[in-house]
Amino acid sequence: MRRLVTVAKEKQDGSRDVLELLELENPGVATRVARDTLVATWAGAIPPVAIQFRVGQGDVSPQVVTRRGDTVAVYGPLPPRERKQLSYSYVLSATVRRVAVPIDQPTEEVDLLLETRPPSWPPSSSIPSGWRTSAGAALRATAHHRSRPAPSSRSPLPTDGSRRSR
Repeated sequence: MRRLVTVAKEKQDGSRDVLELLELENPGVATRVARDTLVATWAGAIPPVAIQFRVGQGDVSPQVVTRRGDTVAVYGPLPPRERKQLSYSYVLSATVRRVAVPIDQPTEEVDLLLETRPPSWPPSSSIPSGWRTSAGAALRATAHHRSRPAPSSRSPLPTDGSRRSR
């Protein structure tokens, strides 16, 4: 699985829009199908502070995707060895100053893009380690995971430009 998390710059009300694009893959030899509405074919965690969840366009139909608590669940079939794109968005309210992006399953690559304020911000001394700046005042971090992370693995993402806690 691959995951791209894009956090837009603050809107006038202080909230931020987040867009997540995931590339799901069924490594099995048979199509994965949900038994019923209680058992998803795929599920993944999102930040519990996410509000206004919306499923976007992709290879996975929005009609078979839902949010339950801090979990996004897919109930549609996932064919073997085909990569399927899933997209969804949510909002981080103005009161959210830090958010942890849960990584709860094997993930080949995680890209975090954080759109910042004007190019003069942040000063280079406040850029968290592992992050790079790019044109357009964005911060970017990429992580590659080959093994299964611990259930509590989280990628701290400062929404206010401050350093990540260690």
